[in-house]
Amino acid sequence: MGYITIAIAFGVLVKTNDYPSYVGWMMSIIVFAGASQFVAIEMIKNATILEVVITTFFLNLRHILMSSSISTKIEKNKKMYMLAFGVTDETFSVSYFNNEKKIPFDYLLGLF
Repeated sequence: MGYITIAIAFGVLVKTNDYPSYVGWMMSIIVFAGASQFVAIEMIKNATILEVVITTFFLNLRHILMSSSISTKIEKNKKMYMLAFGVTDETFSVSYFNNEKKIPFDYLLGLF
């Protein structure tokens, strides 16, 4: 439910900056990082593509920290690669502060 409000806010931002609707749709399909979408849509008019990419890279470095932190609590499984794209700020918070010593793979897969 939380993603719906963010999606609406992003759509309003796209329209406020006079971009066509397909720009918002394409960014939502291609970019799986809400914060990066908000930063990129503001930067596109006044920055080069390289500047947008570098800013997005540094903005998303936090995912390395979140992933390495949560990896210490995950039950090891051969299908761990499936969890790679599921680490977001929200899912990290819910899974990391789970009181279990080891978090089952199935629980994380469902959460992500």
